[in-house]
Amino acid sequence: MNAISSRTVSHLALLLVNGYSFSNIKRVFTHAGVPLELFSNYEQQNEVSKSVLVNETMKKISELSPEERQYYFSELVEDCLHFQSFGPSYPDDTAYQQSLLKVEKSLKLDGYILDNGKLIPIIEGVVVEEETSLEINLNKLGLNVVLHHLNLSKQHYIDGKWDSANGQTRKALEQLTLKTAEKIASKYGEVIPTRYASPNPNDVRKYLRDKGFLNDKEFELLKSFYGYASVAGGNPGLSTETDERLRRFFLIGLLQNYIEKLSNI
Repeated sequence: MNAISSRTVSHLALLLVNGYSFSNIKRVFTHAGVPLELFSNYEQQNEVSKSVLVNETMKKISELSPEERQYYFSELVEDCLHFQSFGPSYPDDTAYQQSLLKVEKSLKLDGYILDNGKLIPIIEGVVVEEETSLEINLNKLGLNVVLHHLNLSKQHYIDGKWDSANGQTRKALEQLTLKTAEKIASKYGEVIPTRYASPNPNDVRKYLRDKGFLNDKEFELLKSFYGYASVAGGNPGLSTETDERLRRFFLIGLLQNYIEKLSNI
């Protein structure tokens, strides 16, 4: 993930100084998990010390390891922009409002947006917009179970639980193809051919191809993607953020394509 820039950190510092009281600044630092020793030496409660408290603490965070630095600054951004602990003490202050806009713009330049209180890569923001229309269309088509797994996948992704996210992505894919096949079977008054008690993913793919919903290339693409989504999903520690981001992007594209096709059935 992209590092939060020093530019954004500077704007965030001004946001805290302009919008928060001395005591609430300390509460925000504590809620974000910033180690107490990084800001416990600044106890005088006056406007001069408020600036010192923020700037010196930000400086100390910047001197930590890249991973710790990214973690604490991300937590502070999420906390300040989503009011997870304490809202601003002076929300109507002009300087605070200007600092807030600068933080938001700077985050976009860093490659981030805020979604449901969590920082996500900007390219995910495009997917967020796609998911809004997907939710409407999936509900229209009665594919609520697909939406359920898609939402769980997103939540696990935001929480950094890559294995769990991948597992839900795979379930969303399985339900998408199964429900699509069931809709087609219902139209023709038949059942999906299978040698088992219920059709497995391979049965479903073959049925979709046999009914012309998928051409040969689409069939092979779906088969390959299912294999890719199945590699790490049940094995803790094997999925990565990059893997899961690619899977989610592909799934959302596939959903859009299937929705368009199903609308014509």
